[in-house]
Amino acid sequence: MKKGLVFVSGLCITAFFQGKVFSQSLILNSDNYRHYIDTFNVNDNELYKGFIPNEQCWDFLSANIPLLDIPDKTIERTYYFRWWTYRKHIKLTPDGFVITEFLPKVPWSGKYNTISCPAALHFYEGRWLHERKFLNDYAIFWFRGGGSLRTYSFWPANAIYNYSLVSGSDSLCKELLPDLVSNFEAWEGEKQDKNGLFWQVDGNDGMEVSVCGSGYRATINSYMYGEANAIAAIATGPGKEEIAATYHKKAIALKKPGSE
Repeated sequence: MKKGLVFVSGLCITAFFQGKVFSQSLILNSDNYRHYIDTFNVNDNELYKGFIPNEQCWDFLSANIPLLDIPDKTIERTYYFRWWTYRKHIKLTPDGFVITEFLPKVPWSGKYNTISCPAALHFYEGRWLHERKFLNDYAIFWFRGGGSLRTYSFWPANAIYNYSLVSGSDSLCKELLPDLVSNFEAWEGEKQDKNGLFWQVDGNDGMEVSVCGSGYRATINSYMYGEANAIAAIATGPGKEEIAATYHKKAIALKKPGSE
């Protein structure tokens, strides 16, 4: 038996050191992290009560988010603060749940105060929520509930596909495949030039007048490359081979224009 040998199995670490066996459970107690939420609530002037107000926040988060325990308590506190903030933006509408970017109504937002600019990041962060209805509704909203898909750069296929990898179900992205293809084709018609590259206005890329300006931005082309790969990955199974092959080729062409 080697000294310091560690085995990880399920939710338990078993360590062998100097012939002795040490085991420790990896199951975290949610009550150990409630103090973060209580502190955030005490210091918050809750001007806009959403679907999950402050007084219900801990009950919601303790049932829905992965727990994090690390030595760096600044990062740990920030982690819980992000979740505390995220749930403020879960909004129930006549078209189901959406995730907003702003709490007060802003004139540049779309239906229900949504905006496509950060929407993919909403999926990336929210995909870890135990309750799936929030993001399932949100995905449907963008394509069939009046969401403004292309006002800003947005990579929904990639975001929804990666959400499916966490949820363990591909039924949502399979259902939305025709919509994802139509959205990609619309981007091609609106923002792709004959050289194969996509262009975007700086502000509509969510970059707030950055130094690189408008034009063939690395951001929008990276997003569309991710979109093509995601659609190819979603389009698996009988009858979808042609879509998968087409979007695989689109991804290759975007990565190296003129390769086809």
